[in-house]
Amino acid sequence: MKSARWIGLTLILLSVCTWAWGQATAEAPKLAPKAAAVRRDGNRVRINGKPTVLLWARGLTDAEDLEAYVAAGFNTLAVPITEASEEALTQAFELATAAEEQGLLVVGVLAPAKLTDEDGNEVAFDPVLEGYAGAVQSFVGKAVEGLGQHPRLVAWVVEVRPEAVVWGDPGFRKFLGSSYQNMEELNAQWGSNLAGLEQVSADGVRDLDGGRLGGVGRASVDFAYYRQKTYADALAPWTAALRQKDSKRLVFVGGITDYRSAIGLEQGLDGLVMETTPRVAEPEWATGNVHAVDIARRANRLAAVQTLDISADSSPTQVRNWINLALLHGASGVQFWPWSAVKGSEGLTATVKAAAEGIAASGDFPTRPKARAAVLYEPYAGGARPRGKSLYGYLEGLTDREPSNLFFTVRNGSRYGLMDVLSLDSLSQVNLQQYGAIIVPEAFYLPDDAQAALHQFALQGGLLVADAGAGMYQARGVVSSVPDILRETFGLAEEAPPPEPPETEASTPLAGMTRLPKATFGGDDLGRAQARVNVETLTRQMYLLLQMPDVSKALGIEYGGADSPAFRARRIGKGMAVYAPIFLYQQWDQTREDYAAFHDHLLGWRSDLWVTYPDQLWPPVEASCTSDGLVSLVTAGAAPTALRYYGDTNTLYQVPNGAVRVWAAAMKEPVELLFPGEAWATARPLPITLTPQGEGAAVTAVVVEYDAAKVELEIHGTGAVASPGGGAVLLRGGELTQMTIALTSGAFEITPGQSYHVVAVENGRTVTDYMVMPDPDSKVLTLNGRLRGGRLTITPAEAAG
Repeated sequence: MKSARWIGLTLILLSVCTWAWGQATAEAPKLAPKAAAVRRDGNRVRINGKPTVLLWARGLTDAEDLEAYVAAGFNTLAVPITEASEEALTQAFELATAAEEQGLLVVGVLAPAKLTDEDGNEVAFDPVLEGYAGAVQSFVGKAVEGLGQHPRLVAWVVEVRPEAVVWGDPGFRKFLGSSYQNMEELNAQWGSNLAGLEQVSADGVRDLDGGRLGGVGRASVDFAYYRQKTYADALAPWTAALRQKDSKRLVFVGGITDYRSAIGLEQGLDGLVMETTPRVAEPEWATGNVHAVDIARRANRLAAVQTLDISADSSPTQVRNWINLALLHGASGVQFWPWSAVKGSEGLTATVKAAAEGIAASGDFPTRPKARAAVLYEPYAGGARPRGKSLYGYLEGLTDREPSNLFFTVRNGSRYGLMDVLSLDSLSQVNLQQYGAIIVPEAFYLPDDAQAALHQFALQGGLLVADAGAGMYQARGVVSSVPDILRETFGLAEEAPPPEPPETEASTPLAGMTRLPKATFGGDDLGRAQARVNVETLTRQMYLLLQMPDVSKALGIEYGGADSPAFRARRIGKGMAVYAPIFLYQQWDQTREDYAAFHDHLLGWRSDLWVTYPDQLWPPVEASCTSDGLVSLVTAGAAPTALRYYGDTNTLYQVPNGAVRVWAAAMKEPVELLFPGEAWATARPLPITLTPQGEGAAVTAVVVEYDAAKVELEIHGTGAVASPGGGAVLLRGGELTQMTIALTSGAFEITPGQSYHVVAVENGRTVTDYMVMPDPDSKVLTLNGRLRGGRLTITPAEAAG
């Protein structure tokens, strides 16, 4: 297999076959299509055991389009069911049958225009209504009966959009009635003086908390949780009914146009179909809001399908980059909207087809990204409000930049790779020790088990960063209060009374209470490894970063001195805990000189991937390492890229058109991967190690060929120069260097008792030509020799003859 190949993105086309269900016809007998058994494996969808990326376009209703649809590279058809009438189900059945005859997989999309009860009366999408669950069961039952017998149906998508779900004061009051024993308890928790639940309203809650520090209190958090729970409760009967009626298929929720709705969904689901496109969410056209994939896949626990909103003016290059990014972030599928836009453009059709072929050729997708930093995301703070709607939280207008600033900053990851997004439930379901750092912005609700999980994370070596309001619901209900476990985590003293609100507009969070002095960071670059971290420098600079008056009483020991008590940073166990008593990202973004420096320290904590060129913290390239050892890049500008990766020591990687640099074992340096510049590239680890011998020794190599017949390497010794040119990394120079090469079985099999022919050529002259056999016990083929710069070829002895 040639190493110098561009690895594109893609689709798995299943064999075309036909099938007929129901009544016999006068036509010639048709072959039954191959059944598609489906299961979810983390964030991966497996079809007949094989990881598969589902690619479909919405809006195809005419079976005559299916031939062109298949030719464009799609492998799945989404069949909509908008009503459960006999006519609608017959149309859905016929379209699914025609799709299966083309070899397509089928996804049934339950997108009810309305629900009705058994008497035909319309039922609102309101989970508290007595007849709602029954109406859902009826709709689902008819849909499964009409479409469920199709052998290539792999999933159901429930498309009840957030804006269709009913919420309001009656529902909120019912929620509070089940949450509090009586009004006395509610008033005590809220700091209110309400006579009864009839006095409660959503607007009243925000008015009640508007004058509090930060504009938030327990009442607001109750309201936000009610909104989150209402949407989840509206989806729960659909999931339950589908699990009962059709346990063999996956269940997704689609039609999600904001992030706050997505983070509250998880129980009983296999995945989410995100529709947070630039037209309805942030107008981020460069990435297509790809951070939606990270929010949906929930640290590889759910399958994520990213929606790409295509129009006549969408360029093939832009769309190709969107596809690349979605797959790099771990998407298990891509939904294109609409089919008519793809069909009407030769360029877009060719783009989808090339992507599909690339996926099939590589076999690497869906990937399982291995992030080393994470964000704990709770849908409370409002965040960005494009088109007047808060995308991130249910407390409209609480903060207009947090957590949006953070998510927007890390939408492409950083020089240290991607960032995972965790829900509150994730803290007990994910191994937090896989992360070097966890950021906790405006996490107002943190029960004891969540606090304990974060505390243990820091104790065991993690870097934990939280800001105002962390766990405030479990403390005194104001953002200046911190609950017991987190007070211990951050080293905070017993709480002092909160400072008086500033004399500014009450709804402005912490307005006038903070100032952001310019600060610079000194000390070591933390990108390489935790061992390089200068903790004392990091701590000292954190204190200088932000200042807030009148809070020193609540912050305990002032490591930073009386003039800078606000930013609390302390060593705890093997890790570090940082607390900022302000809404950190409301005040702070990439326009600040100190923003990148702080996050360079934060995101580099225990990171095992480091983009060294380009050398910015937010480079114009996205990098990701995966659980199976792959290292992938997406570069919109196809710029040359170098990165270091702390994988297995001295492992050789098959880098497309690129090279690998390794160091003497005593130097404990990571492998350096050199990419010449591709829109998409994946470096694959090989069962080959190359170890230079001698102090300061380094070897740069290109895997020219690695397959069952031959291993061919171009190797240059210490001091070699690598530079991109002509679409490849070019090597020149190098000193004579002693090295050891060890091969174990892979595509090139190492067989005990078998002889292997080894030939090294430098400057057209053969310098090594001998036979060698692997160790019979370890089954490792070991080669020792010296090279300055040349080609090394290894073949089985009989092949050489």
